[in-house]
Amino acid sequence: MEAKLAELKEKREKYQQELEELHIYEPSLEWYEARRYEIESQIAFIDDAIEEVELEIKMFNTFNTVAIGALVVFAIVSVMFMIFML
Repeated sequence: MEAKLAELKEKREKYQQELEELHIYEPSLEWYEARRYEIESQIAFIDDAIEEVELEIKMFNTFNTVAIGALVVFAIVSVMFMIFML
């Protein structure tokens, strides 16, 4: 998931750079506006995808934390049970 996040951020940076270059190098107003709209739309889609991936990572990390905590509690309870059985 983290590789996907890095890839999305790299794509966003590429489109952002392309947008900045468009401001400098596109002489035609019609082409400028059309291309700017297209690039800004791509950036918005990528931003949404980045938010979704970050949310997935956060949920995965939360699940892992809960699972590890449950395992620790289970281990402690098991050890205590074994001690009291003696």
